[in-house]
Amino acid sequence: MNNKSITLDNFKSSVLFIKNDIERELQLTRDSKGAGNFLCALGLLNYSKFAGAVCNQLYPNCFNTFKTNFKICFERLGVGYQKLDADKVYKVFENNLIYQNYYDDTIVISMTSNQAFENANAGIFFESESGKWYFSVERYFNDLMTLFKQLEFDFITNNKICSWDSMSRSSLSISSS
Repeated sequence: MNNKSITLDNFKSSVLFIKNDIERELQLTRDSKGAGNFLCALGLLNYSKFAGAVCNQLYPNCFNTFKTNFKICFERLGVGYQKLDADKVYKVFENNLIYQNYYDDTIVISMTSNQAFENANAGIFFESESGKWYFSVERYFNDLMTLFKQLEFDFITNNKICSWDSMSRSSLSISSS
């Protein structure tokens, strides 16, 4: 098997790629040129798994699976996310966006935080009255970037390197540098 390491530089490069990718789409929205809301939401959900994998290695306490990594990230995104059922969020968005490659009228994705998000404490929320899930790319992205800044700090202060087995992304191990 081919082993690769995620060093602080690798981590920062990955985060910069994520940041540039989503910011470009948000700027297209601000310029009224249209943007890939579905692709951004899909990307952010997958980037959450990456963040969770890093969290899991800095704070090892459970098995590495994509769902576990998502939940770890989701819980560290902030209080608004902690109030949601991470298993339900994962199921709703994973099934609709990733496996079925579409979303129905029970999911509303907006690039920016519109009026629906005025009272929301997170970039994702469920409105029981309408039965709809709302996803704000901008809000979720900002919360994820805040988590990435904390993880970078943790990387520096804990002096950790994550080893990532490229054949099985869920089997990460940690070592000191």
